[in-house]
Amino acid sequence: MGLHPNSPVRNDSVSDDIVEYRPKQWSMSPCNDGTWLNFVYKGNTLLQMMVADDVGAGALFMPPLASASSQWTNFPTDLTTWGWSPLPMPAMYCDTSNRQFGIEKALQGLGLSSSSPNLKYWYIQHGVRSGRERLDDQKYTVNGKEYRATGGDFSLLMNPTEGFLMISKQYSPAYEGPNRSPPVTELPNLQHSSDIVFGQWTSIAQGNTKNIKYIVIWSLANMQSASAVAKALSNTNSEIGNWPGASFNMDTPEGKALLGTPNGVGVGYMLAQHKAQLGKKTISKVDVFLHESTLIRASPCMVFHVKSCLISRPTR
Repeated sequence: MGLHPNSPVRNDSVSDDIVEYRPKQWSMSPCNDGTWLNFVYKGNTLLQMMVADDVGAGALFMPPLASASSQWTNFPTDLTTWGWSPLPMPAMYCDTSNRQFGIEKALQGLGLSSSSPNLKYWYIQHGVRSGRERLDDQKYTVNGKEYRATGGDFSLLMNPTEGFLMISKQYSPAYEGPNRSPPVTELPNLQHSSDIVFGQWTSIAQGNTKNIKYIVIWSLANMQSASAVAKALSNTNSEIGNWPGASFNMDTPEGKALLGTPNGVGVGYMLAQHKAQLGKKTISKVDVFLHESTLIRASPCMVFHVKSCLISRPTR
């Protein structure tokens, strides 16, 4: 199915310096019409997958699958088996204010807690960057076969009690593997963001796994995704600013296109391929706004609104 590797955010550290927030301009050239139509098509297909049963959704894959249901369901065991090391981070990494993520107003606007002991921050690494052994030399074994660590990593801020999941960093094994010395050519079977993010979500959420309401992509650094945001704004004569920013329903080309971007497809596949665990879910709309973090230059965040849905057989 080939999910696109997503570019990561560049800074997951907490600053001890108090910096007065000053809004920064964000500008990006819109993507071309061909790229835009491709994003719209992908987003529309993902929406069909979400509302289809597993057999119907599988038929929409290229090439078609007998079922869309993911093989990855045994978490956290599947993560550790395939060389992933989930690491809980200190509470200071859960700071949603301008000193860290700059999404406090957004959370409050969504009716969520911006400061809560239920907020947890996890760093999931493929290999251990801070380990005694060099990342390039780290290996793991699955079913008697030896593999090398790729250095892929994900950072997630979660509050399963309130249904909140934020992806603040995404480096896939396919993106990071070539950066090893020598390059890693054989990737782990468990490598797609949709499965890795789901795996960590369900490992922490436990009984609240189905209680997923908002999936946030923080600080778009992926140029293709950012250019699609610019195109959506241009098409609708909208401007992006701090929360609440702009919103696009999923029955619009703009909503579908943002779901079909490199940063959106993982969200779509996660909901489409883990129905048994997450319940029957779809996306109703996406918000785009500029975070107010003082750590990095202002850039867009996307908030995908998740809702329950009925299941039907899709039509092309």
